[in-house]
Amino acid sequence: MTHSKKYVSIALAITCNFVINNLIAQPGTLDPAFNTSGGANSSVYCAVVQADGMIVVGGAFSAFGGASANLIARMFPNGAPDIAFNATVGVVGANVICMALQADGKLLIGGNFTSVGGVPQAYLARLNTDGSLDTGFAPTISLFLYSIVVQPDGNILVGGQFALVNGVIRHGIARLTPAGLLDTSFNPGSGFNNTVQDMVFDAN
Repeated sequence: MTHSKKYVSIALAITCNFVINNLIAQPGTLDPAFNTSGGANSSVYCAVVQADGMIVVGGAFSAFGGASANLIARMFPNGAPDIAFNATVGVVGANVICMALQADGKLLIGGNFTSVGGVPQAYLARLNTDGSLDTGFAPTISLFLYSIVVQPDGNILVGGQFALVNGVIRHGIARLTPAGLLDTSFNPGSGFNNTVQDMVFDAN
């Protein structure tokens, strides 16, 4: 009986070591090479990966990786902050809640902010690849944005808590052209009676 217990113990130890070693080797485990040097000093709500591997994050923070970053920051693939990317967004208490990349590399951001880089631009804005505001894109949204989806044709779906887009009634969901104009061919009628918090585009 003593020998049986001993063999069982050895078998369990081997099994546990095998499982643990295989779990460590599996995808989804922590990447120790990715180091954000402390990350953000407050909440991160959204992230996108650019074609070059750079990572843009948005949220409620005012610093990222020890550097000043108001609501939005960009990092290298290894997690180090990209201090050349400078997008000063919003006001105290505001957030960047959603983001989406366009095919040309420009970045759409949405949330409850009211200015970008000191320029009044509420709830939806577009940034150039260096983080500066694209002043040629200036749609007017009446209230908070929670979701952005760029369709394959470049048109932009937005969802949120708004009731007006560019002065036209659109409850919770609307579609914009790449230039920021309201696409009136997309008309969901009375729309939604509450907030649209997320969207997925299905091309089928």
